[in-house]
Amino acid sequence: MKSAAWLLLLVAGNATADDELRCNPNGSQSEMNMCAANDFAAADKALNTVYRDVVACSAGNPVFVGKLKDAQRQWIRFRDAELEARFPVAPGEDERVVYGSMHPLLFYGEKTRLTKERTLQLRTYIEDVERNMHCDRSLLKEPGNYHAENR
Repeated sequence: MKSAAWLLLLVAGNATADDELRCNPNGSQSEMNMCAANDFAAADKALNTVYRDVVACSAGNPVFVGKLKDAQRQWIRFRDAELEARFPVAPGEDERVVYGSMHPLLFYGEKTRLTKERTLQLRTYIEDVERNMHCDRSLLKEPGNYHAENR
């Protein structure tokens, strides 16, 4: 993604060889941008964990797993289109010029929000056994700890 690439350039451009840029919610714009990128990375990791768990506990229903994989691919396309709509950039424009140094903070904040919403949606396949009978929770690594581990 273009936004992720320029965030890395922005972060790298503001740090010297001796400095390692770290998240600091009260620090410089680059440090706050790093916090937003870290928050997204954590949300994405949680989403991938829940997604893998849904696939694992639904292994006995290959039709469902196929439909779920298609839905996830479609959701990623939706997420990316939603971000483009929220932060539109015309051809030839530079998002750093259009939105300024806060763009990564805002962009990753919205991407994190969307990712957390999707994680909650996927979690219903495991938690709402009465409506979603695709998941055999006994196939999860730690079915009793699922709620606390993935929240």
